[in-house]
Amino acid sequence: RRQFLEDNLQRKALEHLYVVFDGMVPKYVIPRMLMQKPICDYRQRVSILFVLIHDFHVSDANAALTFLNTYFGKMDDICAAHKVTKIETVAEEYVCSVGVVPEDLPQGDDVSAERQHQELLQRLFGAAYEIQRLQNEAQKKFKMGIHTGEIHAGVIGQKLPRFRLFGDTINTSARMMQKASPGQLLFGEATNRLLPSSLKVKEADGIIVKMKGKGDVKAFCYDETNFPKSSAPVKEPGPEKPKEMVVKAEVNKAIRLSDSELLRPQSLPFLLSEKVEFKSHDPVKKAKFSEEKFQMWFHLGFARKFRLRLHRQILLMALMTVMDVMHMEHTEAWDRPDIQDGLLPKHPTKRFVILLSCRAVILAMGLGWSLFARTDAFQERVQEVQWGLVVSTVIVATLMFISYDALIYPQILIKLTDMHYLDYVNQQQSLVFVLAYFIVTNTHPTLF
Repeated sequence: RRQFLEDNLQRKALEHLYVVFDGMVPKYVIPRMLMQKPICDYRQRVSILFVLIHDFHVSDANAALTFLNTYFGKMDDICAAHKVTKIETVAEEYVCSVGVVPEDLPQGDDVSAERQHQELLQRLFGAAYEIQRLQNEAQKKFKMGIHTGEIHAGVIGQKLPRFRLFGDTINTSARMMQKASPGQLLFGEATNRLLPSSLKVKEADGIIVKMKGKGDVKAFCYDETNFPKSSAPVKEPGPEKPKEMVVKAEVNKAIRLSDSELLRPQSLPFLLSEKVEFKSHDPVKKAKFSEEKFQMWFHLGFARKFRLRLHRQILLMALMTVMDVMHMEHTEAWDRPDIQDGLLPKHPTKRFVILLSCRAVILAMGLGWSLFARTDAFQERVQEVQWGLVVSTVIVATLMFISYDALIYPQILIKLTDMHYLDYVNQQQSLVFVLAYFIVTNTHPTLF
């Protein structure tokens, strides 16, 4: 219960952090940031757009910051409408890209990947066209550059973390922007090869520009006058999840999932106190206990590894049954009458029947629970599952006792020194039952 309270406080803290990070970095990296995992994602093909406000002079700092905030805010809206990922702003420069976030990653072979990136370029050039239209309103000219290539994307720093792109592609994009004339958009050959047929260039053969460290580079100038109207973004109507639900879902992902092991959930969430010395007895943050939520939290943690534990238990029971049958065969149990009745009166020839019947029922119950654990009802019916597990454990323990009672035959009239070693081993099977009972009753934790 103490861990449950810690987990609730941890979730609240992470939800606040998620909201803060949501405005700073792309959503897909936030779960790993909350897990304090290093982030370095390779992207084979992205296209990056640099925008520079030309001839921007700061004579009045307040007016300059107001201007940048206004028009960079409008560029943010344009990028959001075209599903273009904003990367950063540096002074009077604005950087955005496509092909970075998981939604932009290609599926299929190389031909399909190129076709999909053409669709991304359509969105990026659509955003560039809208940004160019801001020039008249801002009464400033924009220099713009685009380049396509591979990059590494990652988050730098724990205080004021920044999402960054690394590689020659981003450097070339910046140099394309620098070489562009005011009001012009330049892009390189790599981008031109993937350019959709609906987008036009002013010089089909391109122009030659000199770049530092690269020499003569062929570049192409975007012809915004022929921009197709059909390229404007179309917003698909449909209900969106409330932001609170999205935040909770992403925080759950951060707590339970590792990015590199998505199919291997942890048995219980990590405690924030173990990572950042988070204290639940903080007088400002008083945890509220809910028995219903606690039971669901416990049950979900229990359910995540129930089938794995159960299958180990079934395998162990099957191996024990094989060993017990072999032991009865070696001791010729069919010819060993009981001098005194055990739990059930039994004829020597019925020992095998009793043992195998009990073990068969146990294995059938285990397989039944395994199938039931795959259903939604197993996770939703907390009380029924927990009580069912207790009843099943009592039944299994009883059947184990009966099966070992059939396995063991009393030799009261024979001294230990006169016993055959197999007979002596048979008498020790009661100790094996103690171990088996412990395994049966302690494998699965319960609420009570």
